[in-house]
Amino acid sequence: MKFKTETPTQRLKKVIHETGIVILIGLLYYLFIKIVGRGLPCIFYETTGLLCPGCGASRMCMALIRFDFKAAFHYNPALLFGLPIIIMLIANQKIRYIKTGNNKTKRWEDIIYITLGIVLTLFAVYRNIFLPPL
Repeated sequence: MKFKTETPTQRLKKVIHETGIVILIGLLYYLFIKIVGRGLPCIFYETTGLLCPGCGASRMCMALIRFDFKAAFHYNPALLFGLPIIIMLIANQKIRYIKTGNNKTKRWEDIIYITLGIVLTLFAVYRNIFLPPL
């Protein structure tokens, strides 16, 4: 039995399709927030009363859409600084996938993802202890 391999053009189309879906979901969520007046509640916060590492991410993104970087920083500074790194890592992985068909992360990328996770978790602990609520 022969396995059909994807060409770089097919992989590019797949990545564009996936990216389009992510953007569409983001736009629909943006419209939902604009219409309803608030985003989906954080399950972690609702359960524990504590802010999770991602709490404030929706408000941060809404502020970024308005180019209000001061407000975005207020809602989640750790995620705001980590966002460009995350975007570059994902873009690098998608470019590698288009060129080679390899969609797996490299060890150094995994280390950066783990480091970002640790930083976000430490930030969540810090802001729950020392910073005023959002």
